[in-house]
Amino acid sequence: MPSNRRRTSGQPSARKRRPSAQEWEQHKDFIAHLYTNEGKKLKEVRQIMKDLYEFEAGESTYKKHLSKWNVFKNTRRPTRNDETSTPQPIDNSVQGDE
Repeated sequence: MPSNRRRTSGQPSARKRRPSAQEWEQHKDFIAHLYTNEGKKLKEVRQIMKDLYEFEAGESTYKKHLSKWNVFKNTRRPTRNDETSTPQPIDNSVQGDE
């Protein structure tokens, strides 16, 4: 049966507090570096941040911040060939001999 006792200030909280906006900004470059430059999976980035900085946030929260920062992985960038291989419009006009 669950206890109805309130937690006193000396007891640790069962739930961690969410990182503040300032904390996200403080770790932004490192998180982006781990995710893109080092190719870490999001799960690995979360674990590294937890181990090094006790920075804990859910996967969806990480995704939200990465998207907000325009940090993406596995995106296809157009190459020079892509630019030149763009189909040109076909001129279907009929030109008669005059």
